[in-house]
Amino acid sequence: MQWRLNRQYSISIGIAIAVLLALGYVAGTTMRTFLDDIHLVERTHEVLETAQSLRASIKGASSARRGYALTQDAGLAQEFYESLNAIDEHLLTLESATSKSPRQHSALAELKPLVAEYTALLHEANRSIREGAFSVEEQAAYIRKTSELDQRLRERLDVFVT
Repeated sequence: MQWRLNRQYSISIGIAIAVLLALGYVAGTTMRTFLDDIHLVERTHEVLETAQSLRASIKGASSARRGYALTQDAGLAQEFYESLNAIDEHLLTLESATSKSPRQHSALAELKPLVAEYTALLHEANRSIREGAFSVEEQAAYIRKTSELDQRLRERLDVFVT
């Protein structure tokens, strides 16, 4: 009889230990999944904030360029160049933040040439303004090009927001 009780206790203790080990494994797996999810959420927030900052910097550069065209204020020229530098920084941040998302990384590959074309157009307009060679026809062509590019930029940036 004694032997039988010891065996039952041993089996009960063995089952309890097995249950505890199973619970520990499930808890560890759940914690790893939770931490991975937190990392993905942080990465998503970083991409969203950077995409919004990029959009704001593009608008800021365009606005500063227009302000400079109207006033020839050196402060606006400085703001223009600061916005252009911020654009480059945001693109680098997006590149590292989207490296694990093929969809976002391919969208970034499409976005970068558009941004380069847009900033080149802004530079060219600024140069023409400084030289006093920005005719009405050139201004109209510039407005058409920037409007088209702005629409394409918005479409590409929306990929990061959705």
